[in-house]
Amino acid sequence: MSIPMADLQTWLNDQAGVSGVLINWLPDSPDAVVVVSSAGGEPPMVEGAFEASHFLIRSRADTDAAAEAQAIVVHKAIAGTEGSFTAGSTYVLVAKTFAPPRFLGKDVDQRTIYGTTYSFTCPV
Repeated sequence: MSIPMADLQTWLNDQAGVSGVLINWLPDSPDAVVVVSSAGGEPPMVEGAFEASHFLIRSRADTDAAAEAQAIVVHKAIAGTEGSFTAGSTYVLVAKTFAPPRFLGKDVDQRTIYGTTYSFTCPV
C-alpha cells in the first residue's frame, strides 16, 4: 500500500514541526506554505512485497531564505529517518530523496519556491 498523502501531511506536521502543510493545492495565501503532491505514475513494485510512492514537496515563502530554510527543515526530517517509521496509519520501510531541495522558481506574486521529490517505500 502506498503512503496516503494525508498520513504524510500529518507526519510532517507532528514529527518535522512543519505547520500549514497542504495537499495538491498551492493557495494564493498564506505566503509561507508547504505543499505535498504526487510526483505521478503508478507506484512501482519493489521485490514484489513493497511499493514506492513518489511525492514532490514544495516550500514557498516571501523570501528566498525563508523558502530554502523551510525546504531544508522538511528535507532533514525525511532524510533523517533512519530505517522504518510510522506515518499516521502507514508503515514506511524507507524514505529517501535523490537530491537536496532546489530552487524551482517564483510564483506570479514573486514568492520563492523550493522543492524536491521524495520516495517512500511501504509494504503492499
